[in-house]
Amino acid sequence: MKKLILCVALLTGFSVVVGAETIPDSSIFIEKTKIANKQISKLAHRKFNRQIFIKDSGKSKNLLDFLNEAYNVEDSIEDIANQKNKILNLQVASYGIAETPIGKTYHDVASCMFIDRKTGCILYRASDILCVGQWDGIESWKTDEGEMVDFSAIRKSILDRTNADTDLLKRENYSRCEKQ
Repeated sequence: MKKLILCVALLTGFSVVVGAETIPDSSIFIEKTKIANKQISKLAHRKFNRQIFIKDSGKSKNLLDFLNEAYNVEDSIEDIANQKNKILNLQVASYGIAETPIGKTYHDVASCMFIDRKTGCILYRASDILCVGQWDGIESWKTDEGEMVDFSAIRKSILDRTNADTDLLKRENYSRCEKQ
């Protein structure tokens, strides 16, 4: 019986690793997860989401689970893997079904997330327009509209618990930000 359980555990772990899209120099990876709601799957025109996971204490954890939103990573693994900075810039769409006077409709909202490559700390999230820009140093991002984002100051605001985005102050993310 013990051999059977061990065999099943090994096979399950192996299939998870095979299905993952790895990100170089990172404990973060993208994995396909089945969309459970058939109506959403049909309206979204896909059967799977691509979600962000992190290997933490030998276990895989959905990095954005604490936000309690259905989401899908929009960037290709090639685009993510080509990012050489210690902070990843990812485009993520949260989605759902909205009730309208004419019935139920699918909607999604794209956003931009900046995530520490090593720890999985979500440093910043904003509209998807913020994803368009370039790195100006190691921890500074300059949008195409000229806005500067200083991630060292943002990380400090999370650790000092003065950040305006209360979701980023939740225990799951805060503990990752402490790791640096």
